[in-house]
Amino acid sequence: MTCPTLAAMEKTTYGLMRQKDGRIRVEMTKPNGRLRIIPDFRDEAKANAWIIQMQRLLEAAQPHLFGTAKRA
Repeated sequence: MTCPTLAAMEKTTYGLMRQKDGRIRVEMTKPNGRLRIIPDFRDEAKANAWIIQMQRLLEAAQPHLFGTAKRA
């Protein structure tokens, strides 16, 4: 049995994979093991930019999980 607090502290992982057509896809794995594939990035730079933006959005939506409390 996993402690809910420890599970919340785990982070989403991201991986880049090249598709058959040469484009890049991002494989995003949630702490619970759920895999989401985001296909068709033109190059690695675009895929990495998407990952950075997604991380920022997740941290902004749930600051208590990442230790970055919002200031009043």
